[in-house]
Amino acid sequence: MKKRIAKIAFCCIGAIFLLSCQDDNESSDTGEFNSLTVITRTEKNELEAAVNEINSAVGNNFGVDTSTSKTVSTEKTFGCMDITSEEDENGNIAVIIDYGETCELRNEDVVSGRIVITYTSEDSEDNDFVIDYTLENYTYNDIMVTGSAQAIYDFENEAGNLVYAYESDFSFTWPDGLEATDNSSYATETIFESDEETFLNFYNLVTGNGETIFSNGDSYTFQITEPLRSEPRCRYYVSGVVVSTQNSETVTLDYGDGECDDSALETDDDGNTTEIDLDDIVDDDEDDDTGS
Repeated sequence: MKKRIAKIAFCCIGAIFLLSCQDDNESSDTGEFNSLTVITRTEKNELEAAVNEINSAVGNNFGVDTSTSKTVSTEKTFGCMDITSEEDENGNIAVIIDYGETCELRNEDVVSGRIVITYTSEDSEDNDFVIDYTLENYTYNDIMVTGSAQAIYDFENEAGNLVYAYESDFSFTWPDGLEATDNSSYATETIFESDEETFLNFYNLVTGNGETIFSNGDSYTFQITEPLRSEPRCRYYVSGVVVSTQNSETVTLDYGDGECDDSALETDDDGNTTEIDLDDIVDDDEDDDTGS
């Protein structure tokens, strides 16, 4: 059973990391918006960073070893985080990531509160493995975050492929009273192109949608209208379409027909289509993040 949990932990860490990267890509790759249409762009970036940190913490710690004795907790400390795990006699496992009253991470973000992760170690009759996690008194850089998420890993769907599905429902409150809700749903299907599962003979198809609503009226949405295809040799998606909105403004980004390149077609509200260089967008975002 330990080996199975370790395998699931490895796969789910990779899947959660992929989804976190997906969030970053959606924020940077979905084209150019008129920044005047919304006034909460900074807060939207903070919200995305908080969700990415939560998912990363879960991916890195949900498979922490439990005691060999049922119902007995074990505890490990990583930096300023205490990780406690407990398995009951029915194979249900709870892992608690406790940041205490304040915990400064390596990237200098400050987190407090707890993330409670639950799953089962018992073999299921089907191929699904479900991880639930909730937040307790959780803050990220003084932003209060509440809510929960669920990750489902399917070892073999009807088509014989690996599937990782994720749903989240989080709420955010800033110190100045601004509030936001953020809901998203993703599914990543990993398709192997031969019978031998090796590192480079697969591709991923990503589907999903999401919506963020701020208390001041700002809204952001995205919808993957054609599955996004990623390949291990390519930095960007090689095909697929994403439609994103900021309030009433809409941008459509088309990643093409399968070629591994750094370009995409962007279509604005007026139907104007422009070929864009994805490297330029990512480099600009990285410069903004570093204050350059």
